[in-house]
Amino acid sequence: MARDPLGWTDLKVDHLEALEPDQFEQFCFDLIRFEAYDRHDGPELDGPAGRSVADGGRDILLTVKRSPVTPKIDYQKAHVLTPLTEDGQVRTAYSCKSGENWLKLALRDVRDRKDPGRVIEVLLEGGYFKLLINTIGKRDYEVERNGVKRTPHKHLAAALWERMKQERPDAEDPSARIEILDAHALTGFLCARQPPGGTIAPWADHFGLVPLLHGLDAWRVQHREDRSEPAFTDDAARQALRDALLAFVRHAATTPRELAAWLVGPPGVGKTRLVLEALASDPSIEQRVRVAWSPEEALDALGAGRLLVRHPAVILIVDDCPTIQVDMLAARFAAAAGPHASARLLVVTPAPEQVLARARLSPRWYLEPLDASAARALAAGALGASTDAERVHDIARLSEGYPWFVDLLARESLAEGRPPRDVREAAQWALAAHWEARPGPDLEALRLRRARCLLAASITRRIDWAALAPARRDDVARAVGLERGEDLFEAALQCAGRGILRRNQGWKYKYVTPLVLEREVIAWLLDPDGGHDPGGRTLVRYGQAYLDDFFETLSRLGLPLEVVADLARVGIEDLARAPADWGELRSLGLLGPRLRFVARHAPGATARELRRRIEASSIDELRARIEERRGIMFALEELATRADAFEDAEAALLRLAQAENETYANNATATWASLFLVELNATHRSLAERMALLEYRLNNPDPAVRTVALEGIQAVLATRAFRTAHEVSDGAWAAPTGEEAHLARVQAWTLLGARFADPHPYVAAKAKRAVAGELRGAVRAGMGEHAMATLAAHLTDFTESERVQLRDVLAGVRAYDAGWLTPDGAYPGRLEALLAPSSFKERLRQRVGAWGPAALREDDDALDEALAREGLAGDVPLLHELDWLVSDEAVRAHVFAYVLGRCDERGILLAGLRERARGCRGVWAWRKRAVFARYLGGWAQAGRGAAAEAVLRDLKLDAAEAPLLALAVMELGATDERLAWIRSALQGDLLDEACVLDLGRRRRWLRQVSEAAFAAFAGALVEGTSIAHAAAALELLVEHIEDRPERATPLRELVLRALERLAPHRVHGMTDHFWELGARLLVEQGEVARVAELSLVALSQPRGAKEHAWKALHAAAARDARAAWRAVATALDRRDPAAGHLQMAFMFHRSSFAWPAEDVLAWIGQDARRGRTAAALVRPRSPELDPIVRALVQRFGPRSSVADEIIARVHSTDGLVASLAEHDAEQLERARAWLADPDPLVRAFAERLTESLTRSHEQHAADEDDERRRWGT
Repeated sequence: MARDPLGWTDLKVDHLEALEPDQFEQFCFDLIRFEAYDRHDGPELDGPAGRSVADGGRDILLTVKRSPVTPKIDYQKAHVLTPLTEDGQVRTAYSCKSGENWLKLALRDVRDRKDPGRVIEVLLEGGYFKLLINTIGKRDYEVERNGVKRTPHKHLAAALWERMKQERPDAEDPSARIEILDAHALTGFLCARQPPGGTIAPWADHFGLVPLLHGLDAWRVQHREDRSEPAFTDDAARQALRDALLAFVRHAATTPRELAAWLVGPPGVGKTRLVLEALASDPSIEQRVRVAWSPEEALDALGAGRLLVRHPAVILIVDDCPTIQVDMLAARFAAAAGPHASARLLVVTPAPEQVLARARLSPRWYLEPLDASAARALAAGALGASTDAERVHDIARLSEGYPWFVDLLARESLAEGRPPRDVREAAQWALAAHWEARPGPDLEALRLRRARCLLAASITRRIDWAALAPARRDDVARAVGLERGEDLFEAALQCAGRGILRRNQGWKYKYVTPLVLEREVIAWLLDPDGGHDPGGRTLVRYGQAYLDDFFETLSRLGLPLEVVADLARVGIEDLARAPADWGELRSLGLLGPRLRFVARHAPGATARELRRRIEASSIDELRARIEERRGIMFALEELATRADAFEDAEAALLRLAQAENETYANNATATWASLFLVELNATHRSLAERMALLEYRLNNPDPAVRTVALEGIQAVLATRAFRTAHEVSDGAWAAPTGEEAHLARVQAWTLLGARFADPHPYVAAKAKRAVAGELRGAVRAGMGEHAMATLAAHLTDFTESERVQLRDVLAGVRAYDAGWLTPDGAYPGRLEALLAPSSFKERLRQRVGAWGPAALREDDDALDEALAREGLAGDVPLLHELDWLVSDEAVRAHVFAYVLGRCDERGILLAGLRERARGCRGVWAWRKRAVFARYLGGWAQAGRGAAAEAVLRDLKLDAAEAPLLALAVMELGATDERLAWIRSALQGDLLDEACVLDLGRRRRWLRQVSEAAFAAFAGALVEGTSIAHAAAALELLVEHIEDRPERATPLRELVLRALERLAPHRVHGMTDHFWELGARLLVEQGEVARVAELSLVALSQPRGAKEHAWKALHAAAARDARAAWRAVATALDRRDPAAGHLQMAFMFHRSSFAWPAEDVLAWIGQDARRGRTAAALVRPRSPELDPIVRALVQRFGPRSSVADEIIARVHSTDGLVASLAEHDAEQLERARAWLADPDPLVRAFAERLTESLTRSHEQHAADEDDERRRWGT
């Protein structure tokens, strides 16, 4: 395949026919200029003049004054094309005509001119005239003009000769010097010549042409430009991989997954070279290869470039492809390949081997560095046959198997006459060759400068140098020992030219290659013994903002242990000398990555220093230092896992836990407690040692310490736990046996029981609360007998309410854990017996003071009734428990109240309950009122309705008891009369918000009222003083209509009024759900415009959930899009903050509307503000361009602010996405489809959008690939 750098082979006549006349003139000018400068010496070119500008009948004028560099006949044979220029030292006039009437236009130019014009002048002096047309010329067809039939060329020649004879009667026939070049000739020229650049090149983008990538030779050239190419050397792994690669190319695929393969390996290991050698070994394969420098090039070729259509057996290689794009690229290739079973995709990526585990491609390979024997063979070949074996061995060893590194060291070794002394000197040789500077201080200074640059790249590998302010760039330079930020760029370009620094996205993503070089540069510069920045203090001082993952990088690189230890020692010294002010730790880098690095490599000393500093700080100061505290806490968490740091780390974490003021699951308290996990132990202390420490903490005189220690007890008792994963650094952690774990939990229950009687009430209460969370786990772990025996021994420490809760926990054990109980065990029976109530007071609290399995028994009602009758008998003990019965501890009182009402035949409790419910107000009054109302409900259930009615009429007489009346009516059921009472209370504003909301939550009480009474009541409720009234009314109205849909028409206005009242307010819970339901009911009633208006009012609010309003608006738009749009347009036209809120809401809404395009465009008119607003409402998400978007581009132009807004919408996502790169890739595929639009303005917009998405995609792909490289995912 011949290389086509800009994709000219795709150029068709259609492309030229789509050009406007002025565009075609400019295109012809650029095309003629290309050939003029391609084969002539010093040509002069003039034109085009533009429309309505006098140009003498010519659009372009070429003057040739010297003999051509390449004669016309040679140019024609070499490129197989029709040249556009002539060899003679004459002038050539060109005229450009567009459209089907090109001949008529050309003849009119000749005949209608008053003066002879430039074309006649050129022909009279022996020059040439060429007519360029943008369509198919049909030059052999005869056409009739003025009664004469001739070919177009003869018509034109005759007209021109006639005009020439008017100026000079003896003028010769110019036919031989006149030529018509149609669109076939012009496109054929570009397809054959394939100009790679110049002013003609931008037309390839204008036409939407896609390059057909690069051949194998071009790839080899590019690879050689990037780094040196040693002789190719095989080892067993490489030979096997070459065979596998050739088999992949040659053998038929059986599934789409087998069309693509993936080769990964570390940078510099020889991936590209291996593929080059394998494919070049077979000429028939070599001719099929096309190479893309990036995934974007490959996608362009597969899509608009129709690569697989034009070359169905292609072997497409994508070099340096980010891991994030591999699966997507393979899927696109497989989809495009379809019937082209011979096509293959090979992706090459610098990445760790771990990425292959999650790959969907098959086959996939990992290339390792050369083995020792192959590295020696490569070194021997590079050094020459006369080189001694020891030098060969040294170079092979120091190269660590990187082929190009072997070659580089070998060349330097030949110049030096010896091998490198060690790997550090080898790295220094890699930094600069001997010939790049004068040997001695100059060469050493050059190598040092480049080393500093690579260190800067290592600490800022995700920071764009070009985007940094000059002062920040200078800080980066100073951090590594350079003077100015400009020095970074100078040295970095040298490093890139040397092949030791790779970059992507300009200067944003950078990495050093090979890995050994980055490691040795850091070791050399930061070595505390003789380094240029011992311990990295200068680096920390100036580069603090860029060290987020640098110290993790140090650990990953595998620096020599002595260097790592010395770097850690310097960190410890800084920590010890740091002032008492915690803020100073940040300036020293000792609150983040550097601290974790120091802690990893000097754990004991770090833990001691941190403990000293933490214990020297007051609790109040520790509480105030939240940001600093968390960084230290994470370091202590790791330190606790180390063999020589546990005690100090535990003490420091305990102190931080005492100062706890955060509720994160991994706060200091939880982290400290995790040190006592049993099966998940991540410490080097035995379980017995940790239990002894825990007992010591539980006996501490400080109640704050004991409070924290209880968390440790719960960690021991936990049978389902989790912890943060940690690296095992000092050998295996202590793992308890099953017997040890059992004994530790037995001890933990004993220690917990001792705290039930703690002198500090909070500690005691916390210990008893722990029982609820741990008892069932103890039963399932086989220690229920001991746990319950412990509880039995300490039962006197439990208060009445605590005994109730314990009884509820035991009921749960009986209900759910019976299978784990010992059949003949004493517990839980013995404990239940001890907890059995001995008085009515205790029985009441046990039954009514707890929910749980006990309340779900089949005989539940019977138990309640027995208890109620006991409380009402004799001296009526219930009369002494009414205060408790209406308290928050009596969680079942509102259920128990029905039983009380049924059993209290004499109404003994009525006055007491009424008195307690009468004076309470607000949300906290609900239980007291509910107990009273349901007590009356029990009367009605027992057949005492008349007595209940008398109570209602008595309640009606006292305005203060209006809430009790309302709730009592809800229990007894409404009649028209009773409902009128409540309506009067509503209108008198006698019901508080809690009572009003209760009216709307249940509707069974309204079943017996007439439709008129219901409507009057709902009307009063809708117009109540607060929105709670409207919310209650709406709920009742919606459910009333859903019962019988025919009610919708008479109640429509009330529903509308309820929606109207609620629309401007924040609603939540069920209210927003009923708002949506009400809106949908109205839409079905034809109230589309009104529902849309109210939805927009809700959406215009600055805060609050709006999903109910969106759903309502979608329903309205689905019913009548034009009516809904009119409401939207009116709302958007308002000049107030609400309109701005509404527009923002539309921008962030993730579901599209099918607005009527003609209505939207009519509203927009020529108003760019409205155009931008409309653009924000449309979400282009399909291959077909939305008609509104298309019209906006046509109306306002591809580079307008309206187009900018459309592009922003295309870039935005429909909510959370896993990958922004994949989102951009999907949008890019759609945008490419719009490049074929027949309108040039739309195509121009699509080109701009494609460029924007491509940049964004590259940016996000690089970001995500960097994250994967960073975390090994």
